Amino acid sequence: MWEKYRKRKTIKLRNQLIVENMGLVRSIAHSIKMKYHLSYDLEDLIAYGVFGLITAIERYDPTLKIRFSSYASARIHGSILDELRKIDWVPRTVRNKIRNARKEISFEEKGTFLEEYNIAQKHGLSLIDYHVMTGNHFVSLTLMENQL
Repeated sequence: MWEKYRKRKTIKLRNQLIVENMGLVRSIAHSIKMKYHLSYDLEDLIAYGVFGLITAIERYDPTLKIRFSSYASARIHGSILDELRKIDWVPRTVRNKIRNARKEISFEEKGTFLEEYNIAQKHGLSLIDYHVMTGNHFVSLTLMENQL
């Protein structure tokens, strides 16, 4: 099929290659959904992955002796993440702060108020934001008043 597509890049042949590789897209979309605990619909992630699959099909060179699935996997994965970043309302810098702060705390063992305050300050977060990102949504009204 690749030889045919390489010689004559028709929409019909491209669509056949898309159908043949949808299992790869589904697999990658499912693994991203599970890895990042996403609430997005799997079908949306698959749709984002198809963009990457199409790009991979159009740019793949079978003469390089690289398996298409290996080449396409990176494109599909990247395409899904790119689309998720576009619709995410939280800036990447905030996500990085959250990731770094989470490395310092254990969800099984919450620290004292002072330790939590110090971690939040270190990462440029308010104590309320710190509690929200660590899953502690039961923040006292006194704490909220002190932050405002």
